Amino acid sequence: MARRTKVKRHTRTRKGKKYKVIRHKRRVKTKRSSVKQFKLPREMKDIMFQNAQQELKQKGRARINDVGILRLKRTKARPSRQMKNPFTGEMMWTKAKPAGKKIKFRPSKKLKEAVL
Repeated sequence: MARRTKVKRHTRTRKGKKYKVIRHKRRVKTKRSSVKQFKLPREMKDIMFQNAQQELKQKGRARINDVGILRLKRTKARPSRQMKNPFTGEMMWTKAKPAGKKIKFRPSKKLKEAVL
């Protein structure tokens, strides 16, 4: 449900009379979720992510039970190439990009069922 609060902006004159212009600013209440939030202790999170980090470095995959799988994906190097600027229409060169790594996440069935 939205509530409106008065916000005084400025004064105006019309036909020699001064009057205040008051505008209404709308505030919207956010709905609270019915699901209770579960917070893990900070030390537990740190240990969990350190273990996942070590597994990603060694094996390229890290499984977190009932949450999902983190996977390391290697990206190819891209050479510089010539392309057309869509705004001006002139030809220009793009920068070459080196090969890299990305982390992909695949959620588990339990997580999908809990969210969806």
